[in-house]
Amino acid sequence: MNFKSVAKMDLGRLILALTIASVLVSLANALHASYQVQRQQLIDAALESNHAYATKLAASTEDFFDEVMQQLEYAAGVIASDFNNPAFLAAETERLFLQTDSFNSIAIIDAQAQVVANSPQTLKLVGRQLNTPGPAQATAERVPLISQPFLSATGNLLIFISQPVFDKSGSYLGAVAGTIYLKHENFLNRLLASHYYQDGSYLYVVDQQRRLIYHPDTERVGTAVDGNAAIEEVIAGGSGRKQIVNSRNIHMLAGYAIVPATGWGIVAERPLQLTLAAMDALMLQVLLNSLPLAAVSLLFIWWCARKIARPLKLLASGARAMDNPATADEIQRVTSWYYEAAELKKAMLLGIGLLQKNITRLRQDAQTDPLTGLGNRRTLEQAL
Repeated sequence: MNFKSVAKMDLGRLILALTIASVLVSLANALHASYQVQRQQLIDAALESNHAYATKLAASTEDFFDEVMQQLEYAAGVIASDFNNPAFLAAETERLFLQTDSFNSIAIIDAQAQVVANSPQTLKLVGRQLNTPGPAQATAERVPLISQPFLSATGNLLIFISQPVFDKSGSYLGAVAGTIYLKHENFLNRLLASHYYQDGSYLYVVDQQRRLIYHPDTERVGTAVDGNAAIEEVIAGGSGRKQIVNSRNIHMLAGYAIVPATGWGIVAERPLQLTLAAMDALMLQVLLNSLPLAAVSLLFIWWCARKIARPLKLLASGARAMDNPATADEIQRVTSWYYEAAELKKAMLLGIGLLQKNITRLRQDAQTDPLTGLGNRRTLEQAL
């Protein structure tokens, strides 16, 4: 390779290039560090927010079940006083059904799980024995019960909430129960659907069998979910926050809490990608806000590079013409305002002085006879 043919960068451009590279590297490093910090803060804030929301909603759901259990407990005491009066039982079921919007239906069953009264009357369950899991469990255990979800005799996915009815002697008469349809409008559904976030977050509820009790997509209610770390932890009784990959292979930020009365897990999630979407606009805004100052800085750097390189550039030009008698005057006029340039200027002036002296001596030697000191033939030819 012929190095003489390679164009060499002058000092001004070299200083400017190195400085610009340093500025750009520093800016990129600052933006990257800022992005990482802001990214982690957004993730932590979303996780904490989802956990707080899931915990609050779990507490509200627990309060709801405490309230309906108290309603049924009071009704059980009232019903026990006249359990063999069909008209009285029918009136009591109607009162419970209309009193609040907590239940989709009310039923009173006897000790053999046969319906003796129900509301609304359109269900026409009176005289029918219920063999579905909820009534069967209530009859067998004879304790206050909130069942796991199951399909009713009418084909509705529901939970069965019951209080046993005992007479004064403690004999088991039956139970008064309210049902909550998981795919229909009711107070519990509205409680879980009261999701005030507008940032892409959503909430769902699972039971101990990993089945969805509530989901914004009603088609998924009743289906089982596998491969979700948040669900696995919450049905085991845990409460917390975690970055997970859900059953649909989407990265999510999840907060979860358990409802003690039922063992249900409430999970609030937000997609990671949606959480970080604001970061792109934020970093672009930071970059745009940094550009004016960066442009001013680059102009100042360019001006400084020219000021630094100018004395050396003039000295380099003088070095190429050191045999010219006028070069010393040109170098003398160079403003060497910093130490290195001043020393180079001093050295060049000294060198030019010695060079000119040597040139004069050599010229004299070339034009005179060394023995006599008289002009030689070259002097004669020059004179002629």
